Amino acid sequence: MANLLTVLRLVLIPVFVWARLSGLPGQRLVAAAIYGAAALTDLFDGIVARKTGTVTQFGRIADPLADRALVLSVLAVLVYTGDVPLWAASVVIGRDVLMVVGYKILQLKGLKPEVTYFGKVATAVVMIALALLILAAPFALLVFYVGMSLSVMSGLIYAWDAGRTIRAAREGEG
Repeated sequence: MANLLTVLRLVLIPVFVWARLSGLPGQRLVAAAIYGAAALTDLFDGIVARKTGTVTQFGRIADPLADRALVLSVLAVLVYTGDVPLWAASVVIGRDVLMVVGYKILQLKGLKPEVTYFGKVATAVVMIALALLILAAPFALLVFYVGMSLSVMSGLIYAWDAGRTIRAAREGEG
């Protein structure tokens, strides 16, 4: 069931892009609803997998890829429509790329990085900001900038923790 939610999130991405760029009446509201449904699958797939004991290798790989694909797609559309400056979208995407690369480096070293509460809050603020931007809500860009800033700070925290983890592992080997 959790994997189906992840696949549904991937399927909803092109539906969101079409809805937002369709030019149809109410496109922002329809696109926001589709985005909201996709974002909710992100929330629930992990919960379902843990509660049912059905965490799979597919889910471990596909879930974070689906998350990145959703955010990247929404940001690409928002840049295209002029709702988000390219530089701001690039900061969020760049931070995500660095996080994925850093996570993989730690995994290759046999280390398991931990997700922090601060990182989850930063992600939640960005996800909420994206919904507000889709709807062209007042202050949506300000909320996005707050989320972007929190995202960068969480990335710095992860980098600091990764450095400490690597140093501790090296000292443990010596």
